[in-house]
Amino acid sequence: MHTRLAGFLRCSVVALVTIGAASVSRGEAAASDTALRERLSTERRQVERDYAAQERECTQRFLVTACVDAAKAQRRDALKRLSTREAALDDAERTRRAAARQQHIDAKLERQMRDREERASAPLIPFDAASAAIRTPAARTPPRTPASTPSIDEAQRRADEQRSRTEYETRQRQVEARQQAAAQRQAQRAGSRKPPAAPLPPIEGASAP
Repeated sequence: MHTRLAGFLRCSVVALVTIGAASVSRGEAAASDTALRERLSTERRQVERDYAAQERECTQRFLVTACVDAAKAQRRDALKRLSTREAALDDAERTRRAAARQQHIDAKLERQMRDREERASAPLIPFDAASAAIRTPAARTPPRTPASTPSIDEAQRRADEQRSRTEYETRQRQVEARQQAAAQRQAQRAGSRKPPAAPLPPIEGASAP
C-alpha cells in the first residue's frame, strides 16, 4: 500500500512539474509573440509613414502617376511581408493552444486512470456480521397466503351466487302471486254472471194450423 502511494505521489509530482514547465514555456512563447506583434505593428506604421512621404515627394516630380504607382507597389509588398509574418504568428499561437488543450486532456485522463487503479487495488473492508445486522432493517411479516384465508375472488363468487338465487326466488313468488290474482279475478267474473232463462212451457189446447 505504501509502495503504491509513493508511486502515485511520484507520478503526481512528475505530472505537476511537466505541466508547470509547459506552462512556463507557453508563457515565454506568448511573451515573445507579443513582442514580435508589437514590432510588426511598428513596422507597419513605418511603412505607412514612408508611403506618405514618397507620395508627397511624387507630387513635386513631373511624372506624378508613375511615381505614385511605384510607391504603392513598394508599400503593397512591404505590407504583404508583414501580413505573412503575422499569419505565421497566428498559426503558431493556434498550435500552442491546441497542444495546451490536448495536454490538459491527457493529464485529466491520467489522473482518472490512477484513481481507478487506486480504487481497484484498495484493500477490501472486512465484513462485520453484527454491524450488518444493525444496518439491515427488520424483515417484514410475510403476507398471509391464499391457502390460509379465502380469497377475495371466492367470497365475491359466493356473494354473486346468493344474490342470483334470491332474485330467482323473488321472481318466482311474483309470478305465482300474479297467477293467483288472475285466477281470483276470473272466478269473480264467473260468479257475477246470471244463469240463462228457462224456455216457456207450450200452451195447451192450441189448434194445429
